[in-house]
Amino acid sequence: MLRALLFNALVFFHILIGQLDDGNHLPAYLFRPAAIDNVGDIRPARIGLGFDNVAFKSQDIFPGSRSNGNHEIPHSFLSLMFYISVTRMMPGEREEGGAKSFLPLPPLAHFWQVVGKTKRTMPEGPSIFILREAVEELGLKGKVVRHVEGTSQIDKDRLMGEKVIDFRSWGKHFLVCFKDFTIRIHFMLFGSYLINEQKKTPPRLSLVFDKHELNFYTSSVQLIDQPADEIYDWSADIMSNTWKPAAAFRKLKEKPKMLACDALLDQDIFAGSGNIIKNEVLFRIRLHPLSKLGDIPDAKLKELVKETRNYAFDFLEWKKEFTLKKHWLAHTKKICPRCDIPFHKEYLGRTKRRSYFCENCQRRYG
Repeated sequence: MLRALLFNALVFFHILIGQLDDGNHLPAYLFRPAAIDNVGDIRPARIGLGFDNVAFKSQDIFPGSRSNGNHEIPHSFLSLMFYISVTRMMPGEREEGGAKSFLPLPPLAHFWQVVGKTKRTMPEGPSIFILREAVEELGLKGKVVRHVEGTSQIDKDRLMGEKVIDFRSWGKHFLVCFKDFTIRIHFMLFGSYLINEQKKTPPRLSLVFDKHELNFYTSSVQLIDQPADEIYDWSADIMSNTWKPAAAFRKLKEKPKMLACDALLDQDIFAGSGNIIKNEVLFRIRLHPLSKLGDIPDAKLKELVKETRNYAFDFLEWKKEFTLKKHWLAHTKKICPRCDIPFHKEYLGRTKRRSYFCENCQRRYG
């Protein structure tokens, strides 16, 4: 209880000083049921600032978020106190005007209980891929950086007047490539970005071009004194055209004592794979997360490699359709859809990330 209170006090402190741009997601049942479907997404409705996936010309890159016309931001704790009228627009639908929508403030005790249990999920490879596509559409490749600012401690003067060679992604990294150096952006748990828009809080990095600007918030920003091609093994990226499944299989064979749940989070093997992909792939191929790689048959390891890439592109397709959560079979679920028995939820492996698995249909090797 004390730890939860200290955590929430820290969160509020960060909000007050403007360093925490986005708050944790609160459960859907706090909001109007008519505006929310069974996966907690907003249906077409005029709603108040602070709901999951509210259209506000910003892009939240967390799994399950939407980006169609108006971009979105996740709601903040401040939304419990302030409600601003905005309109959510779904594909193929148009809404005009706006209407105020107010929600009653939940009891304080219930608020503490909810906040203490909320989770954030680090964006995975497909989400960064979508960001890269959005930036590529601006035609900024070959353009000169006219202005740089932000709270990041990198040498921002070095970027002034430099021509961008390319925008790339590797795993969970978004890369701004210059001739002799690379800017690496990692969105961690709370990162977000804005294209041609700004938040009231200072960005970690803002890149201004002649006609466009890119703003990155609450992110890790690094300047690396090497071209990207000298740093990254593109064949390890599960979203890359140069992905090499044989190399991934060889790396798995070289680590016989590693657990399957750790292997799917190892960025040297599966760059871009995260906790959602981990849980869904293991369930898809009926493999227990505590299986040791050295005890798993080669055929099953090859299936693991194949389905990790397959699921990454399913993830990408569903995310673009705004239906990602609807396709989850294991991640965050309570009942196994194959066996109709309760899932196990445990914090497993070296990283102690959440695992959802079925003891009945997911075989454990070793």
